Amino acid sequence: MTARSAMLMLGLVWLTAASLAGCARGPGNGFGEIAGISLEAAFAPSEARDLGGGWALTDLGYRFRVDQLDVDGGELLLEQLPGAGGGTFDPANPPPGYTLCHGGHCHAEDGSLVDYEDIEAELAGGEGAWTPVAAFAAGDGLDLVGGENRSWDTCEPSCLLGAGHLKRSSLPLGAATLEATVWDDAGGTTEWTLALQSADAGTLHGTLDLPLDRDHDPVLTLALAVAVDGMLLDGLDPEELLPGGGALVLDEAAAAAVWTQLEQTDIGAATVREPF
Repeated sequence: MTARSAMLMLGLVWLTAASLAGCARGPGNGFGEIAGISLEAAFAPSEARDLGGGWALTDLGYRFRVDQLDVDGGELLLEQLPGAGGGTFDPANPPPGYTLCHGGHCHAEDGSLVDYEDIEAELAGGEGAWTPVAAFAAGDGLDLVGGENRSWDTCEPSCLLGAGHLKRSSLPLGAATLEATVWDDAGGTTEWTLALQSADAGTLHGTLDLPLDRDHDPVLTLALAVAVDGMLLDGLDPEELLPGGGALVLDEAAAAAVWTQLEQTDIGAATVREPF
């Protein structure tokens, strides 16, 4: 079981138990209702990168330990594309300008990789077409080294939802601090330290597929998980930047590349649907 799967499983167990312990629900006028939502966030390298003892492996063969990774979260959002419906975008038949759709993204004509959700937004009228349906204040000071587990049973503006189709979760990240130790065992156990700060660490996204209609159970319990992988320092070659070790200072481009790796972290989701 992967770190993200374990996080999602634990979140769903807790949320399901909390939902069953709550008051009985009667029929309502909405097409959906959020009974509970949780967010687990941690630095959790995948098995391929995890070296144990808090150490992870980069793509260049260095091992590193994240000593601090704190971020401020904005509003966790559940979003939909008005008028987009469920079958707007077919990866097997992409719209003009896109090819080779796989793994959640397509290749654009300019060579960039574009997420399925962004192509759906484009087809629905542009990025501004994403509409928040429910919001939750994630709060400041998310400690991703120690791990965070936050949950909500109230929603803004309401936990009762109209007809639609939840397609995406989003979490804007504000100020972020990263401190890490990097080792090169092959080079004689050379050590570097790294300290970075950013006023804006980007936005995390996750794919949802939750129709809100009369054909699906309306009561939703969601367990979301952010598992930052060991790819965080991929592409960074400290021996080239600072031979012999020491306090590593990155230029603006290299620092931006680290925060871009963080922003590539998906928000995983596990969902339980129940009748009213």
